[in-house]
Amino acid sequence: MIQNDIDDMDQSEPGIFAPSLSLWYNDEDSGDILTQDVYVPSIGLTKYTYYCCLQWNAGMNGGGYCGIQDHPRGRNYIFSLWDPIGTNEKIQPVFVGPGTLCEPFGGEGTGLKTWNFSVGWEPDFWYTLVTRRWDQGEHTFFGFWVKHHLSMEWTHMVTLDFPVGDVYYDTLSCSFLEDWEGSGDRERRVHYKNGFKRGLNGKWMPFSKAVFSKVTEPRCKLFEDKFNSGVLDDTFYLHSGGESMPTNDVVNGCTFTRKMPEKPNVLPICVYLAAVTKEEVEWEIPAGSVPQFQYIVYVDRLIYKQEINSEIRKCRFNNPPREIVELLIEDIYGHAVRSKFKVDNPPSCDPETRTRLEVYIPNPEQLSM
Repeated sequence: MIQNDIDDMDQSEPGIFAPSLSLWYNDEDSGDILTQDVYVPSIGLTKYTYYCCLQWNAGMNGGGYCGIQDHPRGRNYIFSLWDPIGTNEKIQPVFVGPGTLCEPFGGEGTGLKTWNFSVGWEPDFWYTLVTRRWDQGEHTFFGFWVKHHLSMEWTHMVTLDFPVGDVYYDTLSCSFLEDWEGSGDRERRVHYKNGFKRGLNGKWMPFSKAVFSKVTEPRCKLFEDKFNSGVLDDTFYLHSGGESMPTNDVVNGCTFTRKMPEKPNVLPICVYLAAVTKEEVEWEIPAGSVPQFQYIVYVDRLIYKQEINSEIRKCRFNNPPREIVELLIEDIYGHAVRSKFKVDNPPSCDPETRTRLEVYIPNPEQLSM
């Protein structure tokens, strides 16, 4: 299923669309994190194009997709979920990043669409997209973050409340390339790398194989042979429209393979203590670090506060801690760092000598809500 964002587009001239192409990855097991890098070269930049980076659970609860678009209003990021099955409750945004817009969509199913034109993206640069799900009461929350590889800046775009519990990324993940206007005479191209799903056992599943698929339909009649796909420099790519032509026996159902590491090559979150007093503990995360997912504060060896929140940087105490305080921060990839200290003999928080939290490998139950 591919969601069109322009509902009133003119389809009076059949056959003028570039063919829609997709790649289906080899992540057979359920998971809680999806991530992949996406790159659009200048030669593949065409307006009215959706360069979908990740799609999951189509036709099921928690079905959704995320990616980048060259839209007539600008180059935007998009993250969308289809409406739940079996309930009339609506999907609700619980965190909306600067510039992110949320609105219902229709067409191929209904749901909630979130898109952001203000952060922007440019051709010839890599971007990382990450989505992570977690339980929140009887609902499932989905978060979405993006990274610009040149500036090293991360942005938390949105978190959505999906009104059904225990929903995971259950299906094979998919990427696709779509012309939603009808300009098959122009080329579209996109590359993907570093694709992974984290399984429920904590083990990562690399997207080392991809099955190619091309949609054959009347609206693409004039350009149905204008497509290509394959592996280039350890990236999977999709290419449609213009002068593109299939090479190396690229046909429906063919499989591409590439070498992949066992897990994402991402450094753990970087966290510094900013203030430690009898009233509170405060921390800082420098620009360029992987985003925070949750924090846990232990006071006198008991959990005092645990919250999934990417923005919080401070925890206040109701009463001065008598013994050890421990701060543990988990990032969106599941890495954890921590520091232990006493408030009456705190570690350095001076900007020149401040204490950096150390990498920590906790037991799984320590990071569960």
